[in-house]
Formats: sequence, C-alpha cells, structure tokens
Amino acid sequence: MEYKYENVESVEVKETFKAHKHDDGYEITETIEIPVGAKGVIASMGCSSIDNFENHYDVELRIDQKEIEVCVSEKNMEKFFELRY
Repeated sequence: MEYKYENVESVEVKETFKAHKHDDGYEITETIEIPVGAKGVIASMGCSSIDNFENHYDVELRIDQKEIEVCVSEKNMEKFFELRY
C-alpha cells in the first residue's frame, strides 16, 4: 500500500479543527479542539475496513504541554496541516 505523506518530517496545524475521542463501541466520549499552530509528527499510517480501507495517519501533536494523538484521513491532511518534508 502506498502512502502519499510517508516522507513528511513534521506537521503544523493551519486550520483549527475538532477531534473526537471514542470508546470501544465507537461512541464519542469527548471532543477536543485542535488549535492553529499546534506542531507534531506522523506517528503511524494505516487503513481500516471501518472506513473502506482509506489511508489514514496517526498524528502526535503537542498542545498545552500535552501530547495528543489524532487520526486524520489522507484526503484531509493538506486541509488541516502544513506539511514539512
């Protein structure tokens, strides 16, 4: 499987967005706002049958001295992040 952003070294949020925490049954348990300027790295890449095997990226971000991991689909990477190679 090929990943469009596998060579990205770091990311920076360019548009505030909301991320949702889910429980094991995929029910939303919390919503987090990811602010403009948050920086991070791609921690892993994958796909799942839940989203029709669309590529996604687990991105670790540093927000208010905490590390938060969000999962972003390949089609939304350039929408939310400035990508640095």
